Formats: sequence, C-alpha cells, structure tokens
Amino acid sequence: MLPAALMIGQTVSHYRVTAELGAGGMGVVYLAEDRRLGRRVAIKFLPDSAAANAQALDRFRREARAASALNHRHICTIHDIDEHGGRPFIVMEALEGETLHARIARKPFDLDGLLDVAMQVAEGLEAAHAKGIVHRDIKPSNIFRRRQKHRASARLPATSPTRPMRVSLYRMPTTRSTRDASRPMTAGCSSKRRV
Repeated sequence: MLPAALMIGQTVSHYRVTAELGAGGMGVVYLAEDRRLGRRVAIKFLPDSAAANAQALDRFRREARAASALNHRHICTIHDIDEHGGRPFIVMEALEGETLHARIARKPFDLDGLLDVAMQVAEGLEAAHAKGIVHRDIKPSNIFRRRQKHRASARLPATSPTRPMRVSLYRMPTTRSTRDASRPMTAGCSSKRRV
C-alpha cells in the first residue's frame, strides 16, 4: 500500500483517488471519483493490522454485506467492497458537510437543534436495528451533518435556517449475532473489537 500522500491521483479499481479525507485507528479514508458512474465516493482502507488478520477480514466482508442492505436517509450508503494491492477497502457515499464533533466544537446547539439531530440519529439507528445491525460506535465523530439542497420531511435545524442539514451515521455498522438476539440493542459502547 502506498503512503497516503502518494495515493492521490492513483486509480484503485475504477476509482480515481483525489484527496485524503482522514486517517485514524480504523484506517484511511480518501475522496475518489467513480469513473464508471461519474460520482464522488469515499474509499476507506482497512488498517494493516486488520487486513493481515483473517478473522477481521472475514468479519469486514460479512459486515459490509449486511450494511449494504441498509437504505435509509440517515445511514451512509455502502456501494462496494474490493481489494487493491492486497488491502481491502470499502466504498461508500461521499458525504458533504461536517461531523457532529466539529459542529459541537464550533457552537453549542440550542434545544431545537439538539432534538432535531437526536431524532435523525434515532431514526437511522431504528432502521439499522430493524435489519439486525448494531452500530457499536455511536459518537459525535461518527455522526455526519450533511448539507442538503432539498429537504424531504426533516425539520430545518434552528442553528442553520438557510442550509438544511441531514444527519447520517457513517461508520460501518456491525451485524448482531443470534447469541445476543435477546439482549436489548444499544448504541455506543461495546467491549467487542471493532473493524
């Protein structure tokens, strides 16, 4: 795998990498152009440690298949999984806006804005839970406030009257095993290892 800076301009499958969006313990995310469909996408490469672990790789593939079945306006869409140079990656919709973490750091929410975000996050989680998928890592840096050109049924946040926003969960969720199917589903903390 090339260093992050050298990935810019490279073609990965049929995706041309145009920028690095971020990096962390869960991998590196790039902005790319889907050359077949002419759209912008985000490509997330698994970290080396997960890519070298057969169990983690198998779980990654299972979870990507399960997550790709989700189709909800408050959940980031998974388009594809593939490998490049032996490194697995996931392709998802490119979101435009900011993380909830960045928004909170900039300015506190008023009550209406806070309730609007909470309702949108709850709707996304409800849709995932209905398909047996638990996110396991709900936190402000994994919640994305999207700019929208058109608003469907979501209320405009009081904090941004001229720019409709939509919240999307954009960290890949994980499937729920049948072993814990009787336990209540909760968003957030989990002692299980995440990919």
